Amino acid sequence: MTVWPSGTKSRPYVSSSFGPRVAPIPGASTYHRGTDFSHTFDQIRAVEAGRVVAVNVWPALGNSVWIQHDGYFSKSGHMKNRTLLRVGEDVDENQSVGVMGKTGTATDTHLHFEITPGKFHTSNTGQVDPVAFIQSRLAGTAGGGSSPLEEIMAKLDDEDRAWLDRQFGIVVELLRVPGQVYGWPQATLNDLRDLAPLIRDTQDRVRGRDPRGDMLQLIREDLGKPITAEVDEAALAKELAPLLPAYVGTLSDSDLSRIADAAADERDRRERERLAS
Repeated sequence: MTVWPSGTKSRPYVSSSFGPRVAPIPGASTYHRGTDFSHTFDQIRAVEAGRVVAVNVWPALGNSVWIQHDGYFSKSGHMKNRTLLRVGEDVDENQSVGVMGKTGTATDTHLHFEITPGKFHTSNTGQVDPVAFIQSRLAGTAGGGSSPLEEIMAKLDDEDRAWLDRQFGIVVELLRVPGQVYGWPQATLNDLRDLAPLIRDTQDRVRGRDPRGDMLQLIREDLGKPITAEVDEAALAKELAPLLPAYVGTLSDSDLSRIADAAADERDRRERERLAS
């Protein structure tokens, strides 16, 4: 049995693939010997059962744990804290081995994950593409394969993937508001309002820079079926009304006209009801 480092059977979001690349920061490699996963999970899981063969703090990998599995070993790097696992300890598939972080040479919180066939060795050689490796291990497992979102992401070029990753990272950090159980502070709402043009641009980019399309339609086409949802329109309107002034500046002239016409029609309807009562 095999799982992804997120502990799931569906591939988590990949922020940097295996192979040649432009170094993201000075000191980073120009040939990526692993795969970076980010944003969609925090707990790092053992992809298969194995035994811990190294627990290190490397200049580049930061806090890391290496596990010998059957026929290969894996490395999990940039972890937030040193793992509680010890060398020689056996781990089960899907067991937590640490928490995603940004120790070592890293620009943001993520997991650098490597797969090396064979027996444990410390030389930095022999790594293979972790995504292709895990997908092949999952091929005969029920529930394996990519999620619809990952299939959509696979259609984007490297420039768009990098751009979307940066914007997604910004939004994730904005939503991590300490001490907030319900509702966001005004500063966060202001930041989200400033992101509105980026959200519109994201739609164009995901759609191949076609302003006539949108992400929802792309997902509909990818899934091959319509997407429907039950909506309490009154409750939704109540939640959205206070936000309208903050977003008016991002609306197009045609959107403003439609809103103004709808508001005028509703005002007339309510006045007719009052006169009739």
